[in-house]
Amino acid sequence: MSSVIVSGDTSGAVTLSAPAVAGTVTVTLPSTSGVMAVGGGTITTLTTTSDITVQGVTVGRGAGAVSANTAVGASALAANTSGSENIALGTESLFSNTTASSNTAIGYRALKFSTGGLNTAVGSGSGRDTTTATGNSSLGQNSLVLNTTGSSNTAMGKDALLSNTTASNNTAVGYQAGYSNVTGTQVAAFGYQAGYLSTGNFGAYFGNQAGYSTTGAANTFIGSGAGYSVTSGAKNTIIGGFNGNQYSIDIRTESNKIVLSDGDGNAPGFYDDKGSATYAGASVSLTGGGAAVAICTTGSIWRINNTLTSGMVMVVASGSNSLDGGWEGAWLLHISKGFGAYGVTVMASNLLLNTGGYSFTFTLDASNLYVSAGKTTNFSYALTRLGSAGTG
Repeated sequence: MSSVIVSGDTSGAVTLSAPAVAGTVTVTLPSTSGVMAVGGGTITTLTTTSDITVQGVTVGRGAGAVSANTAVGASALAANTSGSENIALGTESLFSNTTASSNTAIGYRALKFSTGGLNTAVGSGSGRDTTTATGNSSLGQNSLVLNTTGSSNTAMGKDALLSNTTASNNTAVGYQAGYSNVTGTQVAAFGYQAGYLSTGNFGAYFGNQAGYSTTGAANTFIGSGAGYSVTSGAKNTIIGGFNGNQYSIDIRTESNKIVLSDGDGNAPGFYDDKGSATYAGASVSLTGGGAAVAICTTGSIWRINNTLTSGMVMVVASGSNSLDGGWEGAWLLHISKGFGAYGVTVMASNLLLNTGGYSFTFTLDASNLYVSAGKTTNFSYALTRLGSAGTG
């Protein structure tokens, strides 16, 4: 064992060559500053009372030398004074932290401007702009990168919740999930670009690009591409692949609709806030030459003799028409010719529910449908079961 004491100059460089035999060499420098270069041997244990620099990388406890902190990287935990239980790994990670505790920042400039506690950021730029926010968890390059005061957010995936600034209680999992959300709160987005343009509150998007274009609040979309085209519509629920505008159903700007479809968005049906159910189809064959029970073009549709006769059909010109009470449970058939020039609305109470779907037969006035007598013409249609009195 050897002991070397260097005295004299208060600063400077000391070069020490270790002895050829194995042992412990203790070097006491005359001041806390200076450079020690070691050659000719291997140092297995190096004990210091302050941070050290290894190939330009600072290793230690960071500023303040709080015993429970770990700092690795240039300027990691550079401003810390009393904050404890912090881990900063990466250049300028937790750079601005002073008194906050229980933070973990791993990556270049992760949580660089953070002064709040209980934050975890993993990835280059993750949580970079966070200031006083607390309780955030972000994993992935630039996840929560622009967040300032928003708290209790979870972002997992590159660019997840990238634009979030002051909003709290959001969860985004997936590449660019919740990408554009700035102030929307209590949003859940799971999947590649799920809720990408979402800016409203209380949204829930599950599936790749589910709710991609929506800015409305409180939508729930489940399925790959579910609600992709919905924009300002709010409080809608879509299950399946329906994108918001398929098969004669367009709810892109509508609210309070429930849409059920398969994974491809085929054969969707929807319920509205009045409890009415609508099912849309591509076409229905209608044969001219018959007669309708009643026809009107504007105003209210009233029950005939206060009853719903079996097989009754009412034809109404296109447009909104008020319905009085008593039509609950009746079926409304919306019919329009291919290019929409001859749109009509048909009220019927006699629709049969079969195991293979809805079976119905109408005898309509050919002149009102612009169908030549005795000939068959295809029209697009949608079926609605009325839930309560309102506007048809």
